[in-house]
Amino acid sequence: MPYLDIFPLAISADSIAREFTEEEYKLVQSEYQSAMNNIGNIMGTDQYILNRPEFVNIREFIQEKIDDYLHEVYAPKNDLKIYITQSWLSWLNPGQEFHKHYHQNSLVSGCLYLNADRTQDAFRLHKEEYQQIYIPADNEKLNKWNTQLATIPVNTGDLILFPSKLHHSVSPTQGEHTRTTLAFNTFIKGSIKEGFHLLDLDL
Repeated sequence: MPYLDIFPLAISADSIAREFTEEEYKLVQSEYQSAMNNIGNIMGTDQYILNRPEFVNIREFIQEKIDDYLHEVYAPKNDLKIYITQSWLSWLNPGQEFHKHYHQNSLVSGCLYLNADRTQDAFRLHKEEYQQIYIPADNEKLNKWNTQLATIPVNTGDLILFPSKLHHSVSPTQGEHTRTTLAFNTFIKGSIKEGFHLLDLDL
């Protein structure tokens, strides 16, 4: 039976496609020395880390990708600009995890992985929408409509962009490596006017 995907969420999975520089890693190591304990993990104290000159090239890369996301996913009628607000580093040592959460006061959020192992690390997405009747799915017949949890394997250099309202988490880190992430939020500026748009579907 044919089905249509209506109102899907756009998740972007990309890569910086280069090695991180010595200068960039030195900043990460320096920030780790003053980091604070968070719920199940370690978080940097600088909440605007992408403003640091050592990360100027990373910031330009992220800005390019969130510009693409805004214009390809939202395709705004008016002249809107998307910009990075907060940005911070976090670390997960072996066995540490990140609780399920979402990001308020942000349109699109993202994670750039400074150290990750695709065979062990994944970004977890949770389905938290209201369900009038909850029908548990057969584990052997999970699909994109009935699953409550989706995972995206991640590696060093990967960039994940997602709607900030989407609940997400990180399972306990496996192996001996420290999973290192640069996360950020965004907001928009420009004119937003009320309007309703109808997409005609050819059935």
